Amino acid sequence: MKNQLNEQQKIQMFKQIDQDLQEIVPKISEINTICREVGRETVFYEPVISNDVQSDGTKVSKVMVKVYPDRTDREESGEIPWDDFIDTVYEKVKELYEEAEENNFDVDTYDFSNDG
Repeated sequence: MKNQLNEQQKIQMFKQIDQDLQEIVPKISEINTICREVGRETVFYEPVISNDVQSDGTKVSKVMVKVYPDRTDREESGEIPWDDFIDTVYEKVKELYEEAEENNFDVDTYDFSNDG
């Protein structure tokens, strides 16, 4: 019975990961395009699946977003939880794009002070 419950939990977890990836991959692609268009072509985002082991020994997998400040340097990166990326980063980068669009993508008008 316990093995059957564990299998059902695994299936549910995989379904959730699949659903999260289906939602986040197009958004990451859009953000990477925006970064190139607004003069931040070195910044790169990609989805990753993070695996954690709980205190009871069960494994929990979740979707995260890895961000590289320099796409050519894979050593330096940060991880953003899926929901933080969707709720905060994605919206802020879209706002940045709208501001750049209003200024005809003039790099001299960009505010790079919040980078990093």
